[in-house]
This record gives sequence, structure tokens and C-alpha cells, in this order.
Amino acid sequence: MSATFQCRFNRWGLGLLSSTIQGGAVAVKAFIATTLAHGVGLDVPALNLKGTAAVFVVAGGYHFFDYLGKNPLINLVGPVAVLTPPAAAGPASLQPETNKIKL
Repeated sequence: MSATFQCRFNRWGLGLLSSTIQGGAVAVKAFIATTLAHGVGLDVPALNLKGTAAVFVVAGGYHFFDYLGKNPLINLVGPVAVLTPPAAAGPASLQPETNKIKL
């Protein structure tokens, strides 16, 4: 496996994991919201540990597939944006034909 492929795969995989964790965080928010609602006397259905786990799985799965919908496959071929060391004073620019950032 090339270093370019590993870099792209790792970035894609971390994005996928991050979106799943973000979706799972919805369960924590839902649990806190229902607990606070019960605390102030509102009549809302209770969300116990089993219900919180179900919300965690569903929301995590939703965000997982949402990420896959936006980033279906990693690009296995093509140039990678590479930072070049500063050569001359001036603003950083992206050269679209080579995808290299020139400083």
C-alpha cells in the first residue's frame, strides 16, 4: 500500500468514525434533555439506559450513513495536495493544475 493511499484511507476512516461518534452524542443530549424535563415536572416518556442505547445506535447509524452519502469512496488515484516549503515571501496559493500549495 502506498503512503498516499494510507493517508487518504486514514482520513476517510477517521471522518467516518467521527461522524458516528457525533451521532452517538445525540443520545447523551436526549438523555440529559429528558432528565431535565422530568426535573421540572414535564410529562415526557422516560429514557432509561436501554432507550439511550437504542438512540445511540440509531443516531450513530444515521450519521454513519450520512457521511457515506457525502463521501462514498476514497479517491484512489490522482494528485494529493502537498505543502511545499516557503520559497519566497508572498501569500499562500493553491495551484489547481498540480494541487500543490505554494507559499
